[in-house]
Amino acid sequence: MEYIASMPGFFKPVLNTSQQRSSGQYLRRSVSLAALRAFTGAEIHRANPELTLREIALRVGCSVPYLRAAITLLEYGDQALITRVLRRDCMILAAAASVAVLVKLLTVFEAASPAIRTKAAGRIGVDRIWDTMIAPVVT
Repeated sequence: MEYIASMPGFFKPVLNTSQQRSSGQYLRRSVSLAALRAFTGAEIHRANPELTLREIALRVGCSVPYLRAAITLLEYGDQALITRVLRRDCMILAAAASVAVLVKLLTVFEAASPAIRTKAAGRIGVDRIWDTMIAPVVT
């Protein structure tokens, strides 16, 4: 027994670095399985908000950051972006990071009462709201 213990690494599996892993482990019909699991978890979160993200991530087999990213993308609602993520044209974490601030802004804005919105407009300034938010969309 001491002989085996004195041979570090002898029985450790060695990865063959000259070969690439098959993409079949990560894709099924050109769909990223990791992203699909994350979006499935996000749908479960919508249906059962009392479950924690960790519980849902364990149930669907994805990481909590992927699950958060999928929730952000579903809240944003851009189906074309979701499709790009599922087809691995865009990584899920990068896609979620690109829209996270906008999703937070819209969520807070929609939750605010008209009185709070008016106070916010007064603090921001009507000119700034017009110049940075309305005029670029109108022109």
